Amino acid sequence: MKSQRRGAPSAARSRAVLGIVMGLALVTAVSVPAAAQEQPSREKIIKTIEDEFLKLGTEQGIGGKDWMKFERQQIKFQIEQFIPPLQQPAFTGDAFVLPPNTFRLGVSTRFAHIGGDDFFLDGNENRVVFGKFDVDRTFVDFDALYGFDLGMKYLHSFTLRVNVPVIHSDADGFIHPNGIPLIDIVNEGSTSGIGDVSVFLKKKLVDQATFPVGIAMVGGLSFPSGSNTERFTNNGRVQVRMPDMSGLFPGRNLLTNPITSKDLPLNMPIPVSLLGPTATIPFPASPNNVFDRFTQDGRLPAILQPGLGAISGTVGLFVTRQFVPGDFLVDFEESLPEAFRDLGRFPGRSAFHIGALHQFVQQKDGVDPGDVTTFFANYVKPIYRDYVALDLGFVGFRREQDSYRGTIVQPFSTQADFGAGPEPAIVFRQVRRPPFSGGISGYLAPSLIVSPDPQLRFTLSALVRVKKPDLGPAPELIIRAGVEFTF
Repeated sequence: MKSQRRGAPSAARSRAVLGIVMGLALVTAVSVPAAAQEQPSREKIIKTIEDEFLKLGTEQGIGGKDWMKFERQQIKFQIEQFIPPLQQPAFTGDAFVLPPNTFRLGVSTRFAHIGGDDFFLDGNENRVVFGKFDVDRTFVDFDALYGFDLGMKYLHSFTLRVNVPVIHSDADGFIHPNGIPLIDIVNEGSTSGIGDVSVFLKKKLVDQATFPVGIAMVGGLSFPSGSNTERFTNNGRVQVRMPDMSGLFPGRNLLTNPITSKDLPLNMPIPVSLLGPTATIPFPASPNNVFDRFTQDGRLPAILQPGLGAISGTVGLFVTRQFVPGDFLVDFEESLPEAFRDLGRFPGRSAFHIGALHQFVQQKDGVDPGDVTTFFANYVKPIYRDYVALDLGFVGFRREQDSYRGTIVQPFSTQADFGAGPEPAIVFRQVRRPPFSGGISGYLAPSLIVSPDPQLRFTLSALVRVKKPDLGPAPELIIRAGVEFTF
């Protein structure tokens, strides 16, 4: 009896389990064919996608009725993620790249005045030569950029840039050769034209999402579209104001038969007392009266030419670090006085950029302009929402000394004894053409960045000289303004 009572519940449980299994089997047998019948076919899926495209621009479509507005918003979002307008420096390099299939057009202008105090020799103002000489230079740069991605390993995140510069220079005044105040070489005139067109390709190497900083490299070529044959004044034939030398050439009309270097007694002192009053004559220290300080045909120095005359190559490396609030949390923030509580959020939303570019320059027509290295550091900080930012930067230039092939005749001041004791004299000597520019110059570069829309950006910069070069011109102040539109 006891065993039967134990078995009864077991049999009941078995019947219950059997019933559940049979029920599930019945439900499965009915539902599986129904589900199979409801599985959408490939044609139906394609039709659904087509219907979605047909709905674009309607209330039921993706993005609502104004599809173009929705699409523009996606572009703006991409720009803000790839290349934040308020964290990109005003004009130097960075590790950002444009989103794929995105274009950017930009135009900027720079103005610089080079006065007598802005020409240097051994790091000091060379006023004895250039004290009354001025140069005004205006640069207008047109830029077109395109972001692309080749969709293959190691071939992601590129930006292509094409730069077309237009350069205008005005020269006014005169120089004293070798610092001799008795001789004024008049250098007046202007040049205008397209400079060397350049093509650059930037490749992001490392993204900040996977590394503490973003890193990008750039390579470029500049083509000789700009002239390197611009000349002084009247096709190189400048005028000189100096003491009249007609007494050294009796009976010779110096206007119709001007003095040349062939007539000058080299290495022989000429007493100043034998020279007449100041007269204006053609430049006398070359065979054809051309001012041949840099070349035999009277060209400007390389640094003032619109172009280099030959293909040049550029390589560079840029590093960018974006900051967000909390990057430098202060563990003891709560213990600080209330006025310093925000230290935990320093530096906040901002970016730091450093980088360098080196341009390899070739010799052309006996002129070697010298390689140029540009290096910079920038800290960019938004100060008003997503509209205004400040860029505090430094830009430096290291220029190799230029060189000019050949020799020239130059005057030198001296003292000579002509029988009555030492007296002032001038002696003409033939020397190798000396360099004109070279050394390191540096500028502090504060900038204002205004971006009323992620696709539109305005910049205004002032470059203030803080490091004088060893040799050549360097303006005390450069003003730059630019605008960019991304689409």
